Amino acid sequence: VAADIQKLPQSMLLPKPAGHNSPLNIDHPKFPRQSSVEWLKQHGLKAKKLSLYHFLTPNAFNYQKHFIPVIGKTVQSQVHEKAMVQFQWHDGSVKNVHVDMAQIFEYQKQLGAAVSLYEQRVEWLSTGSRKIFGTISGQRIIILLDLSLYNINYLIHIQHSMRLLLEQQLHDKEYFNIISFGQASRRWSETMKKPTEENLQSAWKWILASKCEGKRNFLSAFRMAVENDVEIKNGIDPDGVYLFTSGVPDQPEHICLSYITESCIGRAMQFHASLFHVHHSGDSDGTPTRYDTVSKTAECLRNLAHCMQGRFHWFGETGISESDDISCIMKEIEKALLYSKKCSQLTQAVKKKYQLKKVITDPNVLPICPVPYQKRPTSCIPALMNKEKNWLHRYSLSKQKLNLSKLLSTPACKHDETNVKVLHRQVTAKYCNIFPSINVNGTLRHLQLMPHELKEYIKRLECVLKHYLHRMQWLLSGSRRVFGTVIHKQSTILVDTSGSMNRYMDELKKELTSLVWEQLYKNKAPNFLSFLFLSFQMAFSDDKTKAIYLLTDGKPDSSRSLVLQQVKSMNEERKIPVNTISFNCSDSGANDFLKQLSQLTAGRYHKSETSFDINLFIHKLLNKGFQDINHPQLPIFESDDLKKLSKEIELARTYLSQCMTY
Repeated sequence: VAADIQKLPQSMLLPKPAGHNSPLNIDHPKFPRQSSVEWLKQHGLKAKKLSLYHFLTPNAFNYQKHFIPVIGKTVQSQVHEKAMVQFQWHDGSVKNVHVDMAQIFEYQKQLGAAVSLYEQRVEWLSTGSRKIFGTISGQRIIILLDLSLYNINYLIHIQHSMRLLLEQQLHDKEYFNIISFGQASRRWSETMKKPTEENLQSAWKWILASKCEGKRNFLSAFRMAVENDVEIKNGIDPDGVYLFTSGVPDQPEHICLSYITESCIGRAMQFHASLFHVHHSGDSDGTPTRYDTVSKTAECLRNLAHCMQGRFHWFGETGISESDDISCIMKEIEKALLYSKKCSQLTQAVKKKYQLKKVITDPNVLPICPVPYQKRPTSCIPALMNKEKNWLHRYSLSKQKLNLSKLLSTPACKHDETNVKVLHRQVTAKYCNIFPSINVNGTLRHLQLMPHELKEYIKRLECVLKHYLHRMQWLLSGSRRVFGTVIHKQSTILVDTSGSMNRYMDELKKELTSLVWEQLYKNKAPNFLSFLFLSFQMAFSDDKTKAIYLLTDGKPDSSRSLVLQQVKSMNEERKIPVNTISFNCSDSGANDFLKQLSQLTAGRYHKSETSFDINLFIHKLLNKGFQDINHPQLPIFESDDLKKLSKEIELARTYLSQCMTY
């Protein structure tokens, strides 16, 4: 029996996947298969007009140079340089670019959507038969299959790979054929045939009956594919020849290159190579193979594929090692990421220009944009982290002398009416018809401003409103979205670790990490305690504690009034502010308790905001202008800082809307 088993071919002893010998389950593709190069012609950045330079062109200006006879030299313009951002173009020149933040935001959103689509394409290319062969493009396909003796231990794998190919990628083609080469070159059919279900099943049975023998006579198989007299006579010419092999051909590389080039010239045909990498050193009878290192084998097949604009695919035991289809998609992703990085650089340049030329030179401009901390350039720590009450005390509409009510509070602005007894009615003064009227707090007032004064007022009001929006954007970003602003340098953080917080613990850990790196690392002695009532006593007894920040998702287990009384008693001498933070809490009773606790100790109440998209709100507001005070609307904030700022924003929008009606 042992002697009989030794006489059997080795492929008979190899393990087979389930259903290996069963008929094919043919897929019917819903869209034509394309190479990534062809696919990018429809979905690439250039096709979608998402090139950064195409996007910036309408707002990009060259330097102007003119010869001035009076001074006898050429002078370069400087106005654009002072008003715009300098940006290096793809040809190496430098242009002055006007940066529209709303447009940049929309452009980056489109880039993100494009990158997501490219990632889906890469994932699709890494599944099924595409993982082994790449995409089979074209309509008249011939597969050259390496069945030399060197692959005898991998025959089952080769058959399974061909099964996937027949099931997934050939049904929508016009014609196909399969040619195997080893001891001799054999073809499944004398001519290419239509990929009907019957023909595909016949091809699969032919592959199952094939054996591995002989060497890699590649040129014999390729010649059989391209010099078929019957096909040439009937005008059926292959447009894609795909080689599936595990090593270099028997013939020298330069001879193969010459023959492939000569055969493809003048014909709409491409040659593609797919390398399946296996480790072998010789055949079974001791005859040395034509063998190269893995890198040289890949280089040889890559050169054969690229000589006539074909594609190279390299698949091994661990997955895809190289794929032209995936490479061009990855280049497009890298290009999109580069464009996004340059957009960020443009945005930073605008902020830097604003900070250097506005904040320093103009004392009336609000310092809203946070200044980076020099020791940690990756963080964004504001130079002055004031509470919203203190910040608005300095930069409110009244402090900026933009309160419309005060502008109309002079005696000259009063609307005067006199009761005329003869007419038995109120009569308006004569001058009242000259000036526009406005209702201020239920009283009719007159707007006595010149047109240029009104324009200047509107301009200043729009500028302040944009600063308010930037301030709100800053308050809703990073760790401030969850914790608010931590303004005290020596503070104690009380974190609720009760059972109700278990489901939020992973999220909370990430947010606490962000809090440490963004707000607390600069503090001298931040301290963290698990939230129990005893932790309040520990915090109040710590001489270094200047403020307490309490984070919880609900009300205490004990009586709320008792907790408030005990906190008031413990805090009677030191007057330490307790700032409360509502974390994922929808219980109105619990939130009311936290508000009472913060008010009792002159602290602040903050509720983490997760549903409001401040960037989208600003984008809509800047695009549609400030004329409509009802759309878009800010949500009703419960946090003290956000509530005060949103109230000031709505007031500014009301003033602006009233002024624009004139």
